[in-house]
Amino acid sequence: MADEAGERPVAANLQYGGEYREKLKGSVKTGKCIFCEPRFYEREKVLLNLHGWSMVRNEYLTKDRAGNAPALHLLFVKDSHEDVLIPNQDWLAIGLLAGWAEREFNLKGYGLAIRIGYPLWSGRTILHPHVHLIVPNVVENPETHEQKAIPVDFPIG
Repeated sequence: MADEAGERPVAANLQYGGEYREKLKGSVKTGKCIFCEPRFYEREKVLLNLHGWSMVRNEYLTKDRAGNAPALHLLFVKDSHEDVLIPNQDWLAIGLLAGWAEREFNLKGYGLAIRIGYPLWSGRTILHPHVHLIVPNVVENPETHEQKAIPVDFPIG
């Protein structure tokens, strides 16, 4: 699927900064998807490969509202570049990857974020199927011992 401006590997609205923004700008310039680049994820960085999807730690971390990286941020990236809606058979792989991460990292909870479709509505920047697994930081009030998660902002639209 092309975005509304035509075929390109990333959306024109580059909402992020730093090194990640530079990688996205390079992708726009070369017309090559950063998830399809052979060096983007070295094999030793892949935590698990299952049914055509690879799980890796996100190198370009989202920030929580306190300005910190979340406790954990993983990406599930489809091994082939298919800029389409996620087919039914891939939902099983996504669920299996999430289950493995849940057990491997002893997760008490997490969020899965998936942006599908045109960037104007979805907010996605890389036009390649991928899923974010995000675990927020939890802080404890020293006086009351009450725990509270710090929200992670993940733009949609």
